[in-house]
Amino acid sequence: PQNYYFRPGGNLVKYKNKSSDRTAVFGTSADFEAVNNRFVERGRFFNESEDKNRSMVCVIGSDLADALFESNDPMNKSILMNNTRLRVVGVLEKQDRTFGGGQNNLIALPYGTFAKLYPWEKELFLAVKARDAAMIEKAQDEIRQALRRVRGVKYNQEDNFAMFTQESATQMYEEATNIIWLI
Repeated sequence: PQNYYFRPGGNLVKYKNKSSDRTAVFGTSADFEAVNNRFVERGRFFNESEDKNRSMVCVIGSDLADALFESNDPMNKSILMNNTRLRVVGVLEKQDRTFGGGQNNLIALPYGTFAKLYPWEKELFLAVKARDAAMIEKAQDEIRQALRRVRGVKYNQEDNFAMFTQESATQMYEEATNIIWLI
C-alpha cells in the first residue's frame, strides 16, 4: 500500500540551513522496491520491523538528497519534514522525469509511521506485481473481487475504484502525447 500526504503550501523538508519544498511524502510497505521496480542506490530501504514499530526513518529521493546534502553523505542524518524529525536510511536511485514531475523529490516513510503521523489520510494506492505475466489477468480479477467485497459494491453496480496496469498507463501516455502533437 501507499498513501500520500499533501500539506497546504507543500511539504517542507529541512537539514541544517538547507530546505526543499513541494516534496512528495508517502507511506509504503517494506516491499516497495520489489513491487515498484525502484531501488535504493545508497543505504537501504526500511524493513518490516521498522514499519511495525512505526520507526521515524525514511528513504529520500536523489533530488532531495542533492538539495539538502549536496555532496555529503545523508545516511543516518536527521532531517525535519513538516517539523517532524526523521532519520535517513536510504536514497533512491534517480528516476527519469515524466511530464516534468519530480519523482526524485520525495520522502518514503514506513506505512505504520505514516499512519501515526497522518491518521486522517484514508485514501490508499495499492501497487501489485504478479509473479509472472501469465498471471496478470487472474491477479486483476482476484483484486477486483476483493475490492468490491471490501467496499460493499453490489453485483449490478459499477466499480467505485480504479485499476491501472502498465498497458493502460502506457496507453494513456500515448493518447496524451498524441493530443500534444496534434495541437
